[in-house]
Amino acid sequence: MDHNHSYIYLRKNTYYYSRRVPLDMLDQYTSKRIVLSLRTRSRRAALRGAQQISIQLENHWSAIRVDDITKKLAQQTSKQKLSPTFQGCGYDLLDAKDLYLRLKGQGKGETFQRIAERNIEYVAEAIGNKDLSEYTSTDGAAFRDALIARGLAISSVKRIFSSVRSILNLIIKEHGLSVVNPFAGTYMPEEQQVKKRSVIPQKTIRKIQSMCVQHNDDLRWMVSLISDTGTRLGEACGLKSKDIVLDDKIPHVTIRPNEARRLKTTASTRTIPLVGQALWRLNRL
Repeated sequence: MDHNHSYIYLRKNTYYYSRRVPLDMLDQYTSKRIVLSLRTRSRRAALRGAQQISIQLENHWSAIRVDDITKKLAQQTSKQKLSPTFQGCGYDLLDAKDLYLRLKGQGKGETFQRIAERNIEYVAEAIGNKDLSEYTSTDGAAFRDALIARGLAISSVKRIFSSVRSILNLIIKEHGLSVVNPFAGTYMPEEQQVKKRSVIPQKTIRKIQSMCVQHNDDLRWMVSLISDTGTRLGEACGLKSKDIVLDDKIPHVTIRPNEARRLKTTASTRTIPLVGQALWRLNRL
């Protein structure tokens, strides 16, 4: 089976090769994972490069293993068992992310994958990419402090922690690891200053709507629809013809998920009556 596709990942439009060092080869390296840039944006070229690197690595490791066996035979110590050089669980953050995206990322879209990759990158930058058994609750606190130092609001820090916890919980359960999630139970301080969104004055809304009628183009139709329905931008952009009913006693639009976009929450599915500028906008179509 070709595993090379699992050894590459895309970061900032460049493909990288990433592979865990086998346990019996750890004493040959300073890191538990081999990561290097493939210097290409082409997935096909990246796969070819990954295949060549994998072949060379396997040959190199095989040569080391054969040499080790030969030395043992020569010293007549083949029956002696070497003490393990590594006591970890054998999985790190990147392994957790890869498993999470493979199992839960199907059909979730590019945004889901980007958020998971970004949050794991935050962790790696703040406290390093280590074997999961090496993390402690102290690392969780250090990660929290690093996010706050970035200027992130506590609400954003909590969302990132929730994502990272889910990613690690999955690999712990799937592989039956006897490790504790270091990002569970981390203390979060209270939000000191909560920024409240100001309500747009009616006078301003009416002025914007008047300008929309004046320009009368597709972008202004979109603004008009949002102004009198309160829909999110993504909801308005993702409307289908079947969602718009203009010949009913009460013209209305139905907000529901479709192949073009998902909704923020399940409660976002709703029917909104069309009045004023919203009705004018859809009649333009």
